[in-house]
Amino acid sequence: MNSQYENTVFTTYIILWGIVGVVGFFLSRKAKSIEEKKRIDTFGFVAIAGLMLGVAILLHLPAPGVGILIIAFCVFFFLTRKYTFYCPNCLKKTPHLFTTLEYCPKCGQGTISGGKK
Repeated sequence: MNSQYENTVFTTYIILWGIVGVVGFFLSRKAKSIEEKKRIDTFGFVAIAGLMLGVAILLHLPAPGVGILIIAFCVFFFLTRKYTFYCPNCLKKTPHLFTTLEYCPKCGQGTISGGKK
């Protein structure tokens, strides 16, 4: 594969990654509820996973490699959804893997929702 093609693919990938990141940042700051934040996070994760799979396909990654990427994205998506908590008071998103959180680390208020029970 020629290096000009690879450079074009990587440049496009970085630009699209940046666009998804900036849009996600501004949308998550405008979110007024936990459900909106979860929807924005889901959209962002799927968009980034799609971009990464697209680059893998454009760079001719073998089919088993693409399959492994798809499985890895599904596992990461499940773990992210299960172990991310949202504070109902300040809407802060907190990933917390091993235990449930009883209080928000940012504002110290109440039980935070989402994640495992």
